Amino acid sequence: MLESLASIDIDALIKAFLLIVATISTITAALSKDKETKATAEKDDTQKFFDPSDTSVMVPPAGTPERSWKMAESTKGFLLAGHTAEEKADILEQVSAAETAGLVDYKISHPNGYYIISYGQISGGATWGK
Repeated sequence: MLESLASIDIDALIKAFLLIVATISTITAALSKDKETKATAEKDDTQKFFDPSDTSVMVPPAGTPERSWKMAESTKGFLLAGHTAEEKADILEQVSAAETAGLVDYKISHPNGYYIISYGQISGGATWGK
């Protein structure tokens, strides 16, 4: 057994060890860079999503909190005020369809006018006589 230990080439063993360490370091750096690149792309997409002048990302990126672009219940209450039960149901259906489609800018129509919705907020609209 001692004879086999004596015949081991220590220099070759050290070189092999250093090669393994260098390979592991390279793989770790590459994985870290890939993760950093993905995080930067996600951040860029999120910023583009909320930038009204940039229409390249119109669907919320994964992980974007829904409260940042879907209509709050308090806003729905304001939207429904003064409408009949039938109109309320139709308006809520239109909001739900738009949000399910991931839209952030859309128009809600009702018999006496319309509302313009942007990121869950009423940003405009018009009404005409009943």
